[in-house]
Amino acid sequence: MMIKTLQLRMFFAMCWLAAGTTAQAVVHVDAARPGGDGSCWAQAYRTLEAALAAGSGQEIWVARGVYTPTAGLKPGAGTAIYGGFAGNETLRSQRDPAANATVVDGWLTLRHVFDLQPVSANVRLDGLQITRGRAVPGAGYDPYAGAVLALAAGLVLENCTFSNNTATTMGGALLIQYVDSQILNCTFAGNSSPLGGAVAINDGDALVSGCVFRDNRAVGGAARGGAIWTQKKSPRIAGC
Repeated sequence: MMIKTLQLRMFFAMCWLAAGTTAQAVVHVDAARPGGDGSCWAQAYRTLEAALAAGSGQEIWVARGVYTPTAGLKPGAGTAIYGGFAGNETLRSQRDPAANATVVDGWLTLRHVFDLQPVSANVRLDGLQITRGRAVPGAGYDPYAGAVLALAAGLVLENCTFSNNTATTMGGALLIQYVDSQILNCTFAGNSSPLGGAVAINDGDALVSGCVFRDNRAVGGAARGGAIWTQKKSPRIAGC
């Protein structure tokens, strides 16, 4: 009994230290953990769905691994999701997305891996690899944006990789519509759609900086914009 009590005290102390060394409390996600309340790595949620269900405006740290949501992820307003953690860091600056691949896989079944509606304003996705979203025909925005459907203002995508996403109408990986956004130091590879093989921007303002576009395709009879297709407004593109 004494040993168990000591172990519990050490466990809670470790969680307290992890939380205490960050500027604010964060939510932890690690697919390799048994599942907890997200308060520290030892108690990390196993899924992104569980972390997002805990509320809006969170800073979510996601450990390396492959995450396969069963429906499009819908972060609440002000939510920031950071990938690239090994699962033992106490500071965000300690993560390494290149060494710790954090993959969010649509398995060719999710129409939008991330579904950012107007209620998802000021969302940041950083250090994630988003792959195999497949926007197929259906109602409304169903055939748009295999990886990220952005209808909410203030989106920031940074240090992300978008690969092998498809859409049957517009924005193989990403559709930005009527809103402002920043796409920074991201890679788009192997995405396809009739309009905007990688990115479609429809009447929205976007800064695209430091990005790589490789092997994306505009497909179909009226195909336009293998990498980027834009309408009504022109994005600012620098260092790509």
